[in-house]
Amino acid sequence: MSRIADSHQDVADLDVVDLELVISTPDLTRRPTRPPDYASENRALGALLEAMTASPDDILQKLAETALDLCRAHSAGFSLLDGERKRFRWAAIAGVWASHLGDGTPRNFGPCGTVLDRNGPLLFSSPERHFKYLTSVAPHIEEGLLLPFYVGGEAVGTIWIIAHDQSRSFDAEDLRVMTNLAHFAAVAYAARNRQVAVRADVNSALATGDSLRGMLQACTEAVIRHLDDAFAGIWITTKDASVLELQASAGISTHLDGAHSRIPVGHLKIGHITQERTPHVTNDVVNDPRLGVPDWARAEGMVAFAGYPLVAGGQAVGVLAMFSRKPISQATQEMLSAISDTIAQGIRRAQGEAALRRSEAFLAEAQRLSSTGSFSWRVATDEITWSEQAYRIFELDQGVPVTLDLIRTRVHLGDIPLWNEMINWARGGGSDFEFEHQLQMPDHSVKYLRVIAHGTRDQDGRLEYIGTIQDVTERRVSEEALGNARSELARVARVTSMGALTASIAHEVNQPLAGILTNANTCLRMLAADPPNVDGARETARRTIRDGNRASDVITRLRTFFVKKNPVTESVDLNEAAREVIALSLSELQRSRMVLQPELADDLPPVTGDRVQLQQVIMNLLLNASEAMSAVDDRPRQLVIRTERDESDGVRLTVQDAGVGFESQGADRLFDAFYTTKSGGMGIGLSVSRSIIESHHGRIWATPNEGPGATFSFSIPCGSEGVTGAHSLAAIRVPAVTDAQHIIGNP
Repeated sequence: MSRIADSHQDVADLDVVDLELVISTPDLTRRPTRPPDYASENRALGALLEAMTASPDDILQKLAETALDLCRAHSAGFSLLDGERKRFRWAAIAGVWASHLGDGTPRNFGPCGTVLDRNGPLLFSSPERHFKYLTSVAPHIEEGLLLPFYVGGEAVGTIWIIAHDQSRSFDAEDLRVMTNLAHFAAVAYAARNRQVAVRADVNSALATGDSLRGMLQACTEAVIRHLDDAFAGIWITTKDASVLELQASAGISTHLDGAHSRIPVGHLKIGHITQERTPHVTNDVVNDPRLGVPDWARAEGMVAFAGYPLVAGGQAVGVLAMFSRKPISQATQEMLSAISDTIAQGIRRAQGEAALRRSEAFLAEAQRLSSTGSFSWRVATDEITWSEQAYRIFELDQGVPVTLDLIRTRVHLGDIPLWNEMINWARGGGSDFEFEHQLQMPDHSVKYLRVIAHGTRDQDGRLEYIGTIQDVTERRVSEEALGNARSELARVARVTSMGALTASIAHEVNQPLAGILTNANTCLRMLAADPPNVDGARETARRTIRDGNRASDVITRLRTFFVKKNPVTESVDLNEAAREVIALSLSELQRSRMVLQPELADDLPPVTGDRVQLQQVIMNLLLNASEAMSAVDDRPRQLVIRTERDESDGVRLTVQDAGVGFESQGADRLFDAFYTTKSGGMGIGLSVSRSIIESHHGRIWATPNEGPGATFSFSIPCGSEGVTGAHSLAAIRVPAVTDAQHIIGNP
């Protein structure tokens, strides 16, 4: 645009001929006139009418191409005045000059401006002799025929054709054709503007955020204003889709409570349009039996009717209908069809927003009753959004910008390290998380919070957490009281049980150990004699081996004795069993600052076995993992318990910690009796666990993590026919799970 519009400044010092010397309009009538080709002209006008209906936004380009073809020109186009009427924009160009589409010229200096000033067609010959800025436009203009066109009595632009060399000279026939095209351009431009205006007003009405009825009323008024209709109305269906209710009315009737304010679906023409989801348009209302309003139409002078179903998501949500005192063109019908789709989407959106507002109100009340707030946290920007209840929980004024620093001021001093660990872990790209911490309120009261969050990523990979904050103070106080009582009971049971176990082991193992020591000393004395008593030493060594085997047999008998109870075989939901163990051990895990993350599969099949024994194994693995992380201070104490289907048609339970781990070369011995990696351990728990799992026809194993910690897993077949052997701590009589955590907690 600018390379042509302002180029006249660069040639201001060149010689300029008089304007009249470049205008040769009289030559049009003096030249021989080619014969008219009405057939081609009629075909072209018909094609323009079809184009006007199909794509009104492209009609000016179609007109330029038609002018180029009918007048056999080298270039053709349209120049339109801008909104301030100071410049012309070349809005459509066909032919050689097509590359200049979008360029233009000043209103007060150029051939287009001269044509509007003289209010008539002009033929220019080599106009660059006067309009020097045109010297920069290639190829140059040999001849140019320009005609003004008007909309509503106001000049809006010019239509023009150009010959770039002497092979083509324009004549009176070209002037006649261009005059007809200028009239068509005025009509097409006005129609296009009406369509653009009504669509713009409808879109604007639907975007106001007003009530649904207010938006639809603005839509009907836009139809009346731009299409000059007599009446326009919009009905929408009720929730059960059985009745149409009039929501907006403009034109000769603005009442919403008349005889047709409620129309059953399937009744009258409006109801049939909804039921059939098919438009109905007629330009002969009086004689249309499907409308059935001949007397009213005749009295009001109605000629045309158009009704369009409002369809969104495959469902009819209403009807847009209008009456007019003049025929409805095909272009107008296409436009009404388009805005009907827009209105339908607007209705669906407004109804969805209303439903969302109701849902938000219900959610806010539910959050208040359950003391649960919700939040979102965009990690990259630290943008945090809280619900109203979250503000109440933290006792902050609603609307105060929420930041991590503000939240930290409410966190209890003793829980700040845990809170910092979780924030840093979440920033590092973790997925979901769950943890509990305390708040220290301004009045020095303490609140207990449970935070659960789910991590998602947007299309740019940026992490966002969506979660809940629940005030669990009352529950936590009750749980702590119960936990204290349970811990005291368990401590008494542990002391009693460990005493019995110690006495049993000491009694059974002491005798063979004494024999081993005696034989070993005797062997040494025989070997130290001079000469050494080799035969006697050999016999003494054999007795030492014998006593060692006796000690091994004692251990085997003790291990069998631990599980002297007959198993109870039943169908066991491993997820449910795990949840019960988690519930029993949760208080102890929380006191140890463990971050427990259950990942229990939804489609886990049941197994057959002894529920109590399996829970003993789960409890053992959980507490072992907790003890392995008791000294960890440089990372979150993350503890994961996971269930899933096994590759061998079984189910698997895994406990993964971030503790001290173990050396891979010692993995095979972890489940041996009396083998332990702990300074105070006895090496019983994992051995008993292995016996239980093997009696369920399964297997148990351990692997070190790639990072810190270890993973312990066991797998049980789904089709197990029961538990084999006897595997319980009958000698110690440990209650089902609560006391077992203290008996088998140290492998």
